[in-house]
Amino acid sequence: MAIEITPQIEGTLTLLEQYTQAGERQQFAALAEVVDWSVCGSEELLRTIDLALSLELSSLAIKLAQQGQHLFPKHERIQQAARVLAPPVGREASTVYTQNLNASQLWLREHAPEYRGRWVAVREGELVATAESLNELTTIMGEGKDSVGALISKVL
Repeated sequence: MAIEITPQIEGTLTLLEQYTQAGERQQFAALAEVVDWSVCGSEELLRTIDLALSLELSSLAIKLAQQGQHLFPKHERIQQAARVLAPPVGREASTVYTQNLNASQLWLREHAPEYRGRWVAVREGELVATAESLNELTTIMGEGKDSVGALISKVL
């Protein structure tokens, strides 16, 4: 797909590309920061994001993608860039899950010598299944409720 360049940014985009080819990161960033992206096309913004990434200016690329997300809400590729470049989202595990995991880890520590070399599945601090191989263990457990929330490990 060809990039359509609006007259307002044609010279600026050319200059940004020249800065990229020359490896002039500071000049590139300074120019990209002052462009009014609301009067530019989505393809120019995407090209600038790509150029910023090629110069390893990830902070600038993130900022441009976030601007583009608001300026071009229906542009699929800009929305994708905004999602990919968005900061990671951490999620807390529920207290119940954490308690169950702790109980299962405790069970493993206490019973490891009995199951050395075997695969075990432990849930809520109780042994669910044991087997010689992971394939055998998954066959025993199936895809039912036994496999949900189980800590599976090979005891070394």
